[in-house]
Amino acid sequence: MSRCRLTPDTAHFQAWRSALEAPWHSSPWIGDRAIEMIDNKDDRPLMAWVSFPDPHPPFLAPQPWCDSYTPEEVTIARHPELDLENRPWWHRAFVEDRARPIKQGAEHNAGGIDWGQKGELTDAALRDITRIYFGMISAVDHEVGRILHALETAGELDNTYVIFISDHGEWLGDHGLLLKGPMLYDGLLRVPCLIRGPGIPGGRVIDDPVGTVDVLATAADLAGLAAPEGHGRSWRGLWTGQESRDFALSEYEVDSQRSAVDMDLMTVRSARCRMSMDLRTGTCELYDLHDDPDEMVNRFDDPAYAAVRREHTDMIRSRPDDRIPAAPRVGWH
Repeated sequence: MSRCRLTPDTAHFQAWRSALEAPWHSSPWIGDRAIEMIDNKDDRPLMAWVSFPDPHPPFLAPQPWCDSYTPEEVTIARHPELDLENRPWWHRAFVEDRARPIKQGAEHNAGGIDWGQKGELTDAALRDITRIYFGMISAVDHEVGRILHALETAGELDNTYVIFISDHGEWLGDHGLLLKGPMLYDGLLRVPCLIRGPGIPGGRVIDDPVGTVDVLATAADLAGLAAPEGHGRSWRGLWTGQESRDFALSEYEVDSQRSAVDMDLMTVRSARCRMSMDLRTGTCELYDLHDDPDEMVNRFDDPAYAAVRREHTDMIRSRPDDRIPAAPRVGWH
């Protein structure tokens, strides 16, 4: 492993400055393949799903990206201590299971290291993790720029719809957590969402909550195709001003073999609040992100939030029953 790391080493086992040159990393390889598709396309329309695994743990990047940010200039988690009190039952269950070493199988335990472990989140560790995580994001940004440049060179940029989105965020030490799981804090749920192309107004920010489930419907709408049945909705009405969105739904149904707990978690994010409900037990949490952006105080049992609780429960219950059966190996839909 030391042959793959640059010195000096980092302060956390999940993060390192990679000694492997950039072509050995996934982001430039994926960028190269996307550019090849653009350069070699014929007269037919091109649809490309360009999926970058990064940024993802373990947090590693080659130069210059691993050194793009210094430990001193990054902003780290404001509340890096575990705060399991006044949280629903699954917070503690997940953390205590995650603390048990070597639990998830060989794919999580390369070299005898359980990559599901968070380790000790000291100030130095969080600064190294965060700066390299930011460097991985910058590396992806660089590849996206190369792809847009290839479209421009081919004379296709103004004739191409580009949707840039991510599947999830990263705790990065928030609430004493690292990686991801069923504690759906804003840093995990809130992801980049950018779209450009013919007829889409530039420089506009839409604050309405939307979800990744809408991507297929939006892409089909832009391509003039009928979208498959589902509860995703095209974003077109948002940028034309013909509609608005009050909330977005997220869901997390993963069994204990995969991720510590058996639960069916639904989360609703409105303009102001985020509420999560385990449909199996009825256990909930509610946070007012306007007054409490760090989600420190669970307001679900607060009588002052009774109306908000009812409203967000109705939002959760509005989800159409269109889920596919759970896959048996990983226990998710």
